[in-house]
Amino acid sequence: MVCKDFAPLANTRSLETLKGKMHIFSVLHVNKTLKIKMLSLVKNLKKAII
Repeated sequence: MVCKDFAPLANTRSLETLKGKMHIFSVLHVNKTLKIKMLSLVKNLKKAII
């Protein structure tokens, strides 16, 4: 009976952990996308200058 009392709490912790991990991965993905776009812009500027 004690385990049943803690089950919702453990489930909430798991969801919070998952939410945190998803946030980190989404931030990393956006950062990677921005870096790729910036590199592409720099390459195009170099071509335009030359």
